Amino acid sequence: MSITFPEHFNMADYFLYHNVDKGRENKVCLYFEDRTWTYGDVVKLSNKTGSVFRNLGIEIEDRILMVLPDCPEFVWTWFGAARVGAVITMVNPLLPATDYAYYLDYTRARAAIVHHSILPTFAEAVKLFGHQGVVNIASLMSDLARPTVVPYTAAKGGVRQLTRGMAVELAPHNIQVNAISPGYFATEMNRALIDDAEFNAWVCKRTPAGRWGEPAEIAGLAVFLCSDAANYITGQLITIDGGMSVAL
Repeated sequence: MSITFPEHFNMADYFLYHNVDKGRENKVCLYFEDRTWTYGDVVKLSNKTGSVFRNLGIEIEDRILMVLPDCPEFVWTWFGAARVGAVITMVNPLLPATDYAYYLDYTRARAAIVHHSILPTFAEAVKLFGHQGVVNIASLMSDLARPTVVPYTAAKGGVRQLTRGMAVELAPHNIQVNAISPGYFATEMNRALIDDAEFNAWVCKRTPAGRWGEPAEIAGLAVFLCSDAANYITGQLITIDGGMSVAL
């Protein structure tokens, strides 16, 4: 018996996204404690996670280290990473710091997704491994606001304070924690806004640079914040928005 593989195959499409194409968007697919998520919910969260990876400069075949217990975040982190073509390396969330340091070196992961309950152990691993930086993705909505996106604004405001709290907590371990605050970027998550002629015109007029940002324009800052050149920078929210936040 012969097996024929398609020229293009993505595990995220095979296991998740095709369910939306088949009309199962509102069907519950994930149960955790007293909460549920539909296929549509998981697709949206996977897209957001994938966009974060892209904004951080993760490319096809780059490795991502997942240090997560059995939790909902595991699902959309896995599918988000698969969707962008990253190589997923999953490790036991109950390992000692020395083992995490080994996996950081062995996998050469470009990013690590770590559950908050594991941060103290993982921080020790990073200390053993050498200098590393944590870069959170905030938003202009971390400091500003506009109508119709109150939940998003509240969440991104939380990222700002999470960054500051983590910075203080992890500084003794020589781990710098900062956040990048993007303005309006041309990502898949913003496709509907880009295609809205009125909103697109507003963004271009409101932004001194006169255009949407490109995801690659975030990568350089992320690399800098994770380098030795940023050893004394921590707890900061750095904005990349083409001048929108400083213009009247």
